[in-house]
Formats: sequence, structure tokens, C-alpha cells
Amino acid sequence: MKKNITFITLFFFILLSACCKKNDFIKIDSVQTVIGNDKFMVKRKAFTGIAGEENEEIVKYFRKEHTVYLTSYDIKKYLVTYGEFQEFLAESGYKTLYEREKSFEYKKELTVYNHPVKRISLLDAIAYCQWYSDKNAEVYRLPTSAEWEYAALGNTKRIFPWGDESMILPSTNTDSLIGRENFSVFEITEDVSPLGMANLMGGVEYTLDCYDARFYENSPSINPVCLIPYNALSLMRGIHDYNNLENDVFGLYDWTWNGIDEYYGYSYFRLVKDSGTVFNRDSLDEAVYSPKIGIADKVKLYTHPKKMKTFSEYKCESDVYILFESKEKDFYRCFIQTSEINLLGNLEKTWKVGWVEASEINMTTRKWYER
Repeated sequence: MKKNITFITLFFFILLSACCKKNDFIKIDSVQTVIGNDKFMVKRKAFTGIAGEENEEIVKYFRKEHTVYLTSYDIKKYLVTYGEFQEFLAESGYKTLYEREKSFEYKKELTVYNHPVKRISLLDAIAYCQWYSDKNAEVYRLPTSAEWEYAALGNTKRIFPWGDESMILPSTNTDSLIGRENFSVFEITEDVSPLGMANLMGGVEYTLDCYDARFYENSPSINPVCLIPYNALSLMRGIHDYNNLENDVFGLYDWTWNGIDEYYGYSYFRLVKDSGTVFNRDSLDEAVYSPKIGIADKVKLYTHPKKMKTFSEYKCESDVYILFESKEKDFYRCFIQTSEINLLGNLEKTWKVGWVEASEINMTTRKWYER
């Protein structure tokens, strides 16, 4: 009897996965839209550094409304699941940062195959995207922050994916969904945006953008993505706790970051099918997506590929992880690891991000998932 139940369960999950994969990507047509929300305000306390002095509370708009133009893209309806990620690990032999550091094996129990995979770093997510691209002979990548926001909100300013009213979700019996990984990506049917993107509550997702709070409202108007090398931090979008919402919309509330080689417990990702998108068109860092691996002893990291006045030179202690190239293919936007003295006086490895001249880099044929 037990074997029959196991077989039925296996058949059910295979059938469910097969049915849902038929419509796994949502077609987003080219659109001019307003992202941001002028009603969204973040309260911060200004740090003075003077003992005994009270910090002044200030109000800052971080999500100023502005118009952007997005060319058409296809975005994955659901987050990438354990089952999908395990296929990647089995075929490529890739080991995530979490696996290497914690001697962890991603769960193989059938019951979690359709749960979203978590504890993924940005490097791991990009490696998966490149493997998936090679497997399907098409280019897949992470969404930009603007692409994610439009797919999550459309032209609405609703508080929750389903509207403005809070509700107790039947499948969780709670209105605080903490831990998206506890549920199948198909399970909570209310958690869907007006454009059909699911799995928006209960976690944060990686985007292609670097984190820089100054970029958002001043971004280029055509296919914006933050490539400003403020730091080696990845911008994450979504929300993992909506008990604390006031007048905020879900897609704009949780705007956080990870270091590119860090994994956060509730960090997830989904894919976008790329059709040759030119990002930041007509700006200093106009670029196309192009994940590659190069090698170099030293590199000069510039702020912008067309602004060659200032740079910082670093010794490379890792491969050169290229993610974008300038449209003319003469500059690469990349990550490199180097060593620096920290505040405690200890030598530690840190990641740097910036633009390098293509002529400085010796290209390899290796893939991100073959590192």
C-alpha cells in the first residue's frame, strides 16, 4: 500500500510540474510605465555620532515615481524550485557557496521538489541562468529591478498582489507569510500579480541591479539597470513580512541587498528570457547582458566605460566574472575578488565591481557554472 501511495505522489508531482511548465513564462509587451510610488516614504533616524544626542527622524522618498520604457520580455511565472535546481546540480556538478561552506545537500525529498530553492547567492543564481541558457539554446537571466517591479505591479499601486485588503490566506491560516520555502510554488493561488507573476510574498528575489539607493529615481529611462559600482551588493526585491505595512505597496516595501557571494535564508530567484535587450540605452553605461569568465593579474576598475578619468587598480585573487559588456564590446562590467585590510587590521578578501577595458582581460571558454 505504501509503495502505491509513493507512486501516486510521484505521478501527481510529475504531472503537476509538466502541466505548469507549459505556461511557465509570462509575455510582457513593450511598455512605457510609471514605476515608484510618491506615497511611499521611508523613515530613518539621522546618526550624529555624538554621545547622548538624540537622532533626528527624517523622511526620505526612496521610490520617487518616474517614467521608464521597457522593451518586451518573458518572465518566469514561478520562482525556481528545488526540483529544477537539483537538475542543474546533477547535470553540471556545480556546488553552491552554501554547499561548500556548510557541507549541505539540497533536499531530495519528493515533497519539496516544487518548493522554491533558497539559500542561493547571486553567483549561484547567475550560474543557474547560464546553465539553463546553454541547455535551452536561448539566453536567460535574472530580471532587472524595473522589470521585476512592473511584472509584480503592472500599472497598479495595490498594497497586496490581490488588492488593497489584507486577508488570511486559507493555505497558511495567517496573514504573515514568512518563509516562502514552506509552500509549493503552485500552492497559494491568491499570491499572483495583475500580470500573472506568482510567489511574490514571503521572500526576496535577486535582480541584475547593483544596490545603490541613489540610482532608482535618477535611472536611465530605457531598460534601466543599476551598473554603478557603488559596492559589490546585489539589489533584491519582494517582501518577506507584510505585518509591518502601513501605506506601502508590497512590491516597493522590501528593497534590500546581499553581497554577491552571500546567501540569505529567504533569498530566491526567477528567470527572464532575454532577446538582446540593450540596457541603459543612450547613457554612459549602455550595455548588453553577457556572462563570461576571464583572467587577469591586475585590473583597473572604472566607474563608467565612457568616463575614463578615474579608476582604482586591484590585484585579482579570483577569476574576472563578467556580467555585462558595453554595446561596442570594448568594456566589460565585472566582479573581481581582492584582499584588503579591514577595520580590525586583518587581511580579508572582498569583492569589487566596475568596468574594465576588454583588452586587459584574457578570456576563457569556461562557464560560470564550471568554476
